[in-house]
Amino acid sequence: MLPAALSFPFLKRDRIAALSGLFALFLYPALDFNAPEAGATPLKLHPGYTLANLRPAGFDPQTAGIDWLSDGRLVLAHWGGLHKKVTERQYGGKVYILTGVMETPPNVTVKEFATGLNDPGGLKVVDDEIYVLGGKLLVHLPDKNKDGKADEVRNVSVWNEPHARHEFIFGLEAKDGFFYGATGVGISGGRSTKPQVNTNRGTWVKINAQTGAREYLAGGLRTPNGIAFGPDDEMFVTDNQGDWLPSSKLMHMQPGKFFGHRNNPPDPKFDPGGKANTAPPVVWFQHGAIGHSPGQPLYMTEGPYQGQFLVGDITYGGIQRVFMEKINGQYQGVLFRHTGGLESGVNRLLHGPNGAIIVGGIGDNDGNWNWTKKEFGLQRLIPNGTPVFEMLAVFSKPQGMTIEFSQPVGTSAGTAANYGVKSWENIPMDGYGAGNKMNIKTLNVANVQVSPDKKRVYLKIDGLETGREVHIEVKGVKSDGGADLWDGDAYYNLTNLGSGDPFVNATTSVQMANGATHPLQFRVAREAGQVGLRVDTHEAFAVTLRDIQGAVRGTYQSSGKGFHALPTQGLKPGIYVVELRAGQKVQRSNLTLF
Repeated sequence: MLPAALSFPFLKRDRIAALSGLFALFLYPALDFNAPEAGATPLKLHPGYTLANLRPAGFDPQTAGIDWLSDGRLVLAHWGGLHKKVTERQYGGKVYILTGVMETPPNVTVKEFATGLNDPGGLKVVDDEIYVLGGKLLVHLPDKNKDGKADEVRNVSVWNEPHARHEFIFGLEAKDGFFYGATGVGISGGRSTKPQVNTNRGTWVKINAQTGAREYLAGGLRTPNGIAFGPDDEMFVTDNQGDWLPSSKLMHMQPGKFFGHRNNPPDPKFDPGGKANTAPPVVWFQHGAIGHSPGQPLYMTEGPYQGQFLVGDITYGGIQRVFMEKINGQYQGVLFRHTGGLESGVNRLLHGPNGAIIVGGIGDNDGNWNWTKKEFGLQRLIPNGTPVFEMLAVFSKPQGMTIEFSQPVGTSAGTAANYGVKSWENIPMDGYGAGNKMNIKTLNVANVQVSPDKKRVYLKIDGLETGREVHIEVKGVKSDGGADLWDGDAYYNLTNLGSGDPFVNATTSVQMANGATHPLQFRVAREAGQVGLRVDTHEAFAVTLRDIQGAVRGTYQSSGKGFHALPTQGLKPGIYVVELRAGQKVQRSNLTLF
């Protein structure tokens, strides 16, 4: 499913929308967060991508938002602010329109479309009309005479409250006649201003596209720099580390929820008090180890990472990857390093044609929020098909965790000593970064099992506890062909224990016959004494059951959500392969019969 197909009644729905928002101006000036922990630096360029630069000479964008026009031109919002002037409202923002971005090689030309904008933090193109969110404004930039220049800056929604330091507004997404963004809190010296100058700060906000009226949907955010649609058109937001936020995190947004950052005075609508009331994150970006200041997530709708998020980072650098599973109604998942080798810290990501990803960078050397002192960035990644041996996913199981690899593993994968596991708590506290990585425990890998197809490894882990971050370090494991693992760290946020057999997927995705990508909930289940599939889709699908040698042992055709029994009568105990086919796409999962 495309994550941001627009459904304004007066808008077209024929393109992938941008995912945008502003970077986090939040780090404590006396601390140097530019250098990650030893051994935890971002990776080189992922071999599966070909990189191209998109900045012609003299074009130095601080990328605060990017999106496409329907004719293939790229629209870019340039922040233009300076860290030393953050106590003032800034009007140095600009919007540019770029051509030639997808040519091979790129042949980029740049034209200024608008200038004098108020702290741009997000940009959205809706029916070829350009909208910018930032500072205290959501504005529309019409070009009525089609001369390539904005005719005016039309206010859609205005925040009239006094401005506190770092009270930025981040975004921007659109759906069903509304825009979506998130408000940051006022910050001084890395700490939230005491007391907060304004109400409704640190909130997820919904804005009526026609009237500009605002509705605040959830609270407890600090510096929510990234906002994006994900599976089932639900919204996900990244937040940046600081007080009441021990590490940065990715959250599944739900109306009425509280996400942990406490204002002073407390927000009467969203802050009920007490740790138990805080909605858990999908993943933590463990501070210093795999993240510092994450930007906007990008939900992948095709390719080997379909159904996952990519998330850039401004001061840690590179792009990280998030695999999610839904257990007991909550998203939880694992964070991997994905790629480095980019020209600057990554703030914005955007889908392009043929699997391309547009990467927008930002930074400021006047502060300590940048990656290796780089301030500007605009590049393009295109998948090139190069095989890479890497971890694709980690699944929670009742007594351990299952790692899924991109290629069959070698014999080294069956050795318990090649896996190190630790767990800890991240506890929101009043204090800059307080509560980070507390109550650390080293856990024993009691047993290792490798799946028959050699792509999955189950670790039986003693002492797993929910409500903790689980770090799995994979060392010395090679592919069956002798390839080294791309990166050996996996950071899983264990909110709930999973269920099912060690080698059965919790979720997967298929592409339906009509070409639309649909996030199909697909797991092998046992219900009322029967073995079958529990799915959540309405399209037709076909299932083939094979034994481990590949011989067909049963077939099944059906459609619709719910439980579908499999023809397992008369089959001997053992491991079987379930093939689910929808259109031209086939997904497989293992089934163990006892």
